[in-house]
Amino acid sequence: RYTPHAMVERLLVTLADAGFLDPARQLFACVHFNAGWSGDLMLLAHDVPDADLAPFRDRGIHVREAERWVAGPRGEHFHPPTCLAKFEVFHRDFRSWDRVVYLDGDMMFWASLDGVCQGRGLRAVSERRPLSRQYSRRDTDPALAGELATRADLGREAFNSGLMAFSTDLIADDTLQRLRDLWERYQSVQFHPFGDQPGLNLMFQPQWRPLPDFFAAIRDHSARYFHLPEDGLRMIGKHFAGTPRPWDDTHPLHSEWRANLARFEDLDARRPRAAAATWSPARVRGYWTWLHLRRAAFQLGETLDNLRKRLRRTAAAQRARGLLRRVARRR
Repeated sequence: RYTPHAMVERLLVTLADAGFLDPARQLFACVHFNAGWSGDLMLLAHDVPDADLAPFRDRGIHVREAERWVAGPRGEHFHPPTCLAKFEVFHRDFRSWDRVVYLDGDMMFWASLDGVCQGRGLRAVSERRPLSRQYSRRDTDPALAGELATRADLGREAFNSGLMAFSTDLIADDTLQRLRDLWERYQSVQFHPFGDQPGLNLMFQPQWRPLPDFFAAIRDHSARYFHLPEDGLRMIGKHFAGTPRPWDDTHPLHSEWRANLARFEDLDARRPRAAAATWSPARVRGYWTWLHLRRAAFQLGETLDNLRKRLRRTAAAQRARGLLRRVARRR
């Protein structure tokens, strides 16, 4: 079991293999200097040589070496077996902290993350798509697909597992093993063979509650949902799932990402820094309300526009029918 640093009840974790250490360094620097994270930090290391872990330990970052329980080639859409090590944040050892925040390494943050640590249960950003989209549309195993449909509400929105903030009273002694069993049971009907997200959604569908998108906006999906351009959504953080990534030379945030990475050298997790910015609860509620009102207004406009089009088509059809009747009478 782990001993948190003195008087610390919160832990922030990211996962990395040997090829993903720079994104982990950037993320830790980002949450330390920009988000002002005041809890513990942990690297969940998957197949990382011990020599490469020393710089994290030297900066007061806990290191946990994840068990390699699945072997296999790199999965489609960049989902390697490493992704499944994410399940390990639900190991009973994590009950050493009251709250855990898990973050994928392909994220950047500009303001405090304190707002994700409220309430019990699990909080995450919605995928804005139903859970059924996590599974293959191919009838690889109709019987298993039918079983799956009886286990969970596949029409309900799924959460994105890139940010998961949860109270550790969710963790039972067997939670980790149950997650692994779920993955093994339904792997053949998953869309991504080594994806962690389907199993996590199956396990925690009753407990999860949505976070406002701007805590970890998913690429441009969140902005589009609210009828905004990608750079029109004000953000606390952003999740660069897919490509391009900010460590790519051509990405517009590459210079900022590199600057964050360089700041890792000055990080001391035992000495928290003030956040670069903090969103008050009133600001979070106000902006969230405004976004939903904006979406509702656009949807109302689209509905009225479609109605006008139908009425025009109906009127045109009526005029055409009247013209045909007049022509028929003249004959």
